[in-house]
Amino acid sequence: MFQLMIVDDEPDHVDSLADNIPWSDHDIHHVFKAYSGDSAIEIIRTHSVDIIISDIRMPEMSGLELIEKIHAVSPKTRCIILTGYSDFSYAQQAIRNKTDDYLLKPIRYDHLVASVQKVMDSIKRQWEEASSYQRAIYTLQEHIPVLKEKLLLELIKGKRYSRETLQAKLKLYDIPYQIDDLFCFMLIRMEDSFTPYDINGLSLLEYGICNIAKETFENHFDIWHTKDEFDYLAFLVRFNNGDRSKYPLLEEKAVQLQNNVHTFLHCDISILLSPSGTFPEEVRTHYQTAISGMMKHIGSENGLFTAMTETSGPYPVQYMKSLYDPPTLHHLLESGGWDSAEEKIERICGELNSAYESTELILEAFFVISSAFSYILHKNNRKFSDLLDEDYMRTISKLPAMSIQKLQDWSLYVLHELIEVLNAEKNDHRAAVINKVKEFIGQNMMKDLSLQMLANHVYLHPVYLSKIFKLETGEKLVLYISRVKMGHAAHLLKTTDSKIFEICDELGYYNRSYFIQQFKKHYGLTPQEYRKN
Repeated sequence: MFQLMIVDDEPDHVDSLADNIPWSDHDIHHVFKAYSGDSAIEIIRTHSVDIIISDIRMPEMSGLELIEKIHAVSPKTRCIILTGYSDFSYAQQAIRNKTDDYLLKPIRYDHLVASVQKVMDSIKRQWEEASSYQRAIYTLQEHIPVLKEKLLLELIKGKRYSRETLQAKLKLYDIPYQIDDLFCFMLIRMEDSFTPYDINGLSLLEYGICNIAKETFENHFDIWHTKDEFDYLAFLVRFNNGDRSKYPLLEEKAVQLQNNVHTFLHCDISILLSPSGTFPEEVRTHYQTAISGMMKHIGSENGLFTAMTETSGPYPVQYMKSLYDPPTLHHLLESGGWDSAEEKIERICGELNSAYESTELILEAFFVISSAFSYILHKNNRKFSDLLDEDYMRTISKLPAMSIQKLQDWSLYVLHELIEVLNAEKNDHRAAVINKVKEFIGQNMMKDLSLQMLANHVYLHPVYLSKIFKLETGEKLVLYISRVKMGHAAHLLKTTDSKIFEICDELGYYNRSYFIQQFKKHYGLTPQEYRKN
C-alpha cells in the first residue's frame, strides 16, 4: 500500500482530488492534504510519502522549488506536476527535477489515477530489483566460504584462469591476494586422535582448527584454506608486502598453532610448510612439493612439524603435467569430448618429446592412457579385444620398445576406434527407439497420440525423443503421426464404405473439421472428394 500527498494553494481542488477519487481501490493507503509548500515539507519530514501531486504556481514556494526540497529530504519520493500552465519552460525544468509526469488542468480523474498507477508500478519494479539484488548479495555472502575453498582447490589441481578472471574472483570473494603475491603452503594433517569423531564432529573440529589458525596468523599473514583429496587442510599463507624475511616468524606461528590446537581441542596435528612461491603460477607446483614433503619428512609419525628450507628452493617433483592436470583423459572420454581427448593425447606426447627421454615415463603415459580407454570401454560393457584387431593387441606385448611416436599412433588409433564403436552403439540405440515409437503409433492410431504418451512408452523425456526422432528420420514426430494417420484414412476411404465421421473417430480425431483440414493439407482434397476420385 502506498501513501500519496496532494499539494495546491486551492483547498477546494485538493479536497476534491483527495475525497472524490476512491484511492484505496488503487493501493493508496492514505492521502495527505497540503495547501502550501511549507505544509508539504512538514508532512514529508514526519511521514513516509511515496508520491506527491503538486501544482506549480503557489505563493511563497513554487511546485518546482517544492520538488527540489522534497528530493533533498526524501530522495525516493516520486513527484507528479498537475498545473494549469502549459509553458514549455516549466516542463523543461520539471524534467530536470526528475518529475515523473507533467499533467494539465482540468484533468479527468481516471487520467490522474492512470498516471499515479504508472508511478506506483515503477516504484514496485525498483523494490523488486533491489530485493532481488539484495537476495543475490545475501546468497553470495552465505556461500562465499564454500566458493573460496572451491577456488583454491581448483588452483591446486591445476585449473588455469586468465589474470583478469582470477583477479575478479579474488575481489568478489574478498580474498586479499593479488597476482604475483608471495606465498607458501601450510599442510595440516589431523592425526589418529581425531578418529573417534563422526563426520559431524570432524567437521566441527576442522572448523575449530581453521578459526584457531586465523587468530594465530591474522596480525602477520593472510591465510586462505581448503580441504584437499588427501583430507589435509591446505592453507595458502600470504606474506604481507612480499616480505620473505618473515619465513622464520611463519615457522614460529605454525608451531604456536600446533600447540593451540592441542591445548584447546585436545587433538594432535602435523604441519608442513613449503618453500615460498609466486601466486598463482606456482600454486600447483608448490602444493605438489608440499604433498611430497609430507610423505618424505613426516610420513606415518604423529604430531610433527617441519619446514622445507627456503634456501634449497622447492623440492623437485617430477610428474607429467599434461598427463595428470585436469581435465584428465578419463573425464574427457566420459563426457564425450572427443576433440579435446585427441588434443590431450597430442599434448602428452608433445611433453614427452620436449622434456623427457625416459622409457619409464613413456610406459607411465601408456598405462594412464590405456587405463582411461579400459574404463570407458568397461563402462559401456565392452573389452579391448572387441575394439582392436590382433596386430594392435600385440602392441601391448612390446611395451618396453615403445617409442613416443608409437605411443601417439596407438593412442589416437584406439581413440578413433572407440569413437566409432560408441557412436555406432548410440545410433543403434536411437534406431531401436525410433522403431519402437513407429510400431506403437501403428498399433494405436485410434488414440489421440501425444508426444508425452510416446515418450512414456519408451521411457524418455519428450523433448529428447522429439529431437532424436528428427535427427534420425529428418521429420518431426508430430508430422509423422499426422502423415501415418492420413495414410490410413486414405486407405479406409478407398477400401471401405465407412462414413467420414466413423473414420474420423477411428483415427482418434474428436474434431471432424480439424480431421478434414489435415486430410486436405496432405492430399489437396477433402475426404469426400478423395473418395469420389
